[in-house]
Amino acid sequence: MRNGVRCSPCLLLCQVLRWQEEDPCTRAAKRPRRSSSSSTNISTEQTTRARLELELQDASEQQAALAVLQSLYAVKPLPELLSELSQEQQLQAAVLADKWQVPDVSSAAAQLLVAAANTPDALAEEVQHRVLAADALPDCLRPLLKSVLLQLLGDLEAVWADAGLQHRLLGLPLHAMELLLSCDELKVCCTHHPDIVI
Repeated sequence: MRNGVRCSPCLLLCQVLRWQEEDPCTRAAKRPRRSSSSSTNISTEQTTRARLELELQDASEQQAALAVLQSLYAVKPLPELLSELSQEQQLQAAVLADKWQVPDVSSAAAQLLVAAANTPDALAEEVQHRVLAADALPDCLRPLLKSVLLQLLGDLEAVWADAGLQHRLLGLPLHAMELLLSCDELKVCCTHHPDIVI
C-alpha cells in the first residue's frame, strides 16, 4: 500500500528492479536536495528500503520474466520485446504474464506461437513437447495446444498406423485428450465405411 493506493506485486517488483539496476549517478540526480542535517535520514531510508523478490520455477525463465516486467514500463514496444525471445521463452512469457495478470503480454505471446504452430515446421519441437506434456495451461494457450494437437495427432487413422504417434496420443494429459476429441477438425475413420473420413 503506497499513499492509499494498492500496487500489484508485479508493479512493486518492477519498481524495485528499476531502482536496483539504475545507475547510482542517475538516482542521485533524481533525489531531491536535502540539508546536511537530514543525512542520517537518507542513510536510514537506503538501508530500510523494501525489497521484493520473485521466485521463478527455473532459472531459464529469467529472460521471459524480464520481458514481462519491462512491458509494464513500456521499455520497448511489446512486439519488439517478444521478438527478442526464443519460442521457448515466449511460451514462458505467456505463462508468467497470465499468472501475473498481464493480459496484453500473455495474449501477444500466445498469438505468435499459434502463428508458428500453423506454419509447417515453424514451431520448435521443444515447445511442442512442453505444450503437450503440461498438466495444465492458461486459457490463452488453449488455441496453441489445439493447433499442436491437430498438427501432430489430428488424423487418428495415421496415429494408429504409427507406434510413436500412438505412444504420444496415449501419453496426453486428460485436458489435452479432451480438447483433441472435441475438435471438429479431428479426422476419424468411419467404422462401417472405411473409405469415409469424418
